[in-house]
Amino acid sequence: MYTFILTIHLISAILFIGTVYFRTLVMLPFCKKEAYMKKAYDFSAIRGRFLAKIFVTTLLLSGLYLIFTRYQNQSITILLAIKVVLGLLLIKIFYFAHNIVPKYKHIPNFGTYLHYGMFMGMMIVVVLAKFQYF
Repeated sequence: MYTFILTIHLISAILFIGTVYFRTLVMLPFCKKEAYMKKAYDFSAIRGRFLAKIFVTTLLLSGLYLIFTRYQNQSITILLAIKVVLGLLLIKIFYFAHNIVPKYKHIPNFGTYLHYGMFMGMMIVVVLAKFQYF
């Protein structure tokens, strides 16, 4: 069961990071250059957010299962603790982004910076995941 949940967790992480990667590094620069792509970008935001909610919920639930089954009677390493805290922070930002962005509309390109920040945070979580067992 642990291996199955771990596989689901990894697939969810890959799909979530891939969604943010595509929107941040592919769609956003292309839509800024091509005015007619604005509607496609807005549509992809709605559809991408819906799919990402599924990925993030699966990621959160599987991650909690993995932590509670693997580290039930053991101490959690520092890297795992940092990874969990950063991951939960990224999930919280993702779920509340639709409330955060309108409050900071007076800052130019705040949504773009938020996307880049989320992507960088995800890359840090991936690096921590690779280093946690060394």
